[in-house]
Amino acid sequence: MVVFIAASLIQLIAMKNLYGEGLQALPFATTYEPQVHITALIARVFCIYIPVPFMFFFIKETEWNKGYEKVLMIRKGSREQMLIRKVSREMLMVIGMVIFLTVLYGLLGRSTKESLALNQIAEILLIYVLTIADSILLGHLLEFVAGLRREVVDITVNVFFVFSLLLPKIQANLIIKCILFPGTAFVKTGEIYKGICNDTYLIATMMLVGGLLMFLICIMKYREIDFL
Repeated sequence: MVVFIAASLIQLIAMKNLYGEGLQALPFATTYEPQVHITALIARVFCIYIPVPFMFFFIKETEWNKGYEKVLMIRKGSREQMLIRKVSREMLMVIGMVIFLTVLYGLLGRSTKESLALNQIAEILLIYVLTIADSILLGHLLEFVAGLRREVVDITVNVFFVFSLLLPKIQANLIIKCILFPGTAFVKTGEIYKGICNDTYLIATMMLVGGLLMFLICIMKYREIDFL
C-alpha cells in the first residue's frame, strides 16, 4: 500500500509538471486525448499509468494456489464462495484506492478554479473504477483459462493496458473498442469532463456486463482446477 501511495504522489508531481496551471479536475482519469501528437500522447499515457501497476500488484498480492489459500481451494465445497469473497475484496480495494486518488487530487492537485458537477464526478469515477476492475478480472481470466503463470499474467495485463491507450482510435468498430476497453473508457472519461458524452451509462453497463462475464467464466474454470 505504501508503494501505491508513493506512486500516486509521483503521478501528482508528474501531472503538475506536465500541465502546470492547466491541470484539470480528476486528471488521473480525464487527461487522456488520443488525438494529440504521439510525443504528447506518450507523456499523458505515462502519467495516467504511473499508479496502475501498483494497484494491480497490491490488489492481487495473494497467490491463488499457495499456502492457506491452497488449503481452502482444495475443499471444493468452499471454492466458489472463496472466489466470490476474494474478488469482492479486490473490488472494494479498487474503490478505496480510487477514493484515495480523488481525495489526493482534491487536496493537492487542483491548479485551476474550475469545478465539475456532482454527476460528472460520479460518472468519471464509475468508468475509472470499472476500467481497473475489468483489467483485474481479465488477469484472473488469463490465469484460470489460459493457465498462465502469475508473472506472465501481470506483464500481459499491463502491456495490454498501455497498448490500448497508445493505439490510435481511428474508425475503430464496436468490437475493437470493447476489446481495447481501457482506451475506450479513458476517451469517455475525457468526454464526460468536457460535457460531450451522452452514453456514459451505456458504456458503464457494457463494462459491467463484460466484467460479470469474465467473472462467471473464472468461476466455471475454477471448479475444474486441480490444486494438488
